Amino acid sequence: GNFNAMIKTIQANEKELNKKVNEKTNEVIRIKNMQFRMSPHYLYNSLNSILALIHKNSDKCERALILLSNNYRFMTEISNKDLIYLKEEWKFMENYLEFEKIRYEKNVSIRLARPSIFPTLLIPPYTLQPIVENSFKHGWGEKDQLSISVKCLSIKNGVKLTFIDDGVGIDSPLKLERTMGNIIERLRYYYKDVSYSFANQEEKGLRIELVFENLKRTS
Repeated sequence: GNFNAMIKTIQANEKELNKKVNEKTNEVIRIKNMQFRMSPHYLYNSLNSILALIHKNSDKCERALILLSNNYRFMTEISNKDLIYLKEEWKFMENYLEFEKIRYEKNVSIRLARPSIFPTLLIPPYTLQPIVENSFKHGWGEKDQLSISVKCLSIKNGVKLTFIDDGVGIDSPLKLERTMGNIIERLRYYYKDVSYSFANQEEKGLRIELVFENLKRTS
């Protein structure tokens, strides 16, 4: 009797374990699919921008192609990675912003600030770049000038990332939902203590903050 009861307990535990493994696997697949959807979106937009440069400025077109090549190599290399170092994602964002600077020339001002040594933070790919892309998508309105700044700050046992633009701001959170909802869902899958906030600036524009807390001591 005791032996049969033990066998039933083992089988029940095995069934429950398999259920949890399947749930975890399905969640990982869903998260990876979210990342995959963001990759082609970036590529198509970049190719359209290069098309517009072909007859306008061949030197800038050449530089834009190099940036796109570097970024496409990055996307290929990280396609099977769940997490990458913050410095890798930052470089991807930097290249994207340089690309947009080529496209918009003097109409765009960009400021980046980060520690001399990056915090040793791992994040999902396509976390930073879509946020700054959102500024280009929704910031212009009737404006002909746009300023964007991104700041990375090491805080006690964590990291704070701040994104500010001086665009038209947002009149509804729904405009951010598609971009930020995707990013936050992926971040919270890996990090319990990550917070997200956004607000229209008092004068003009939008401010977005991502804060990672309770991490191992960063560099």
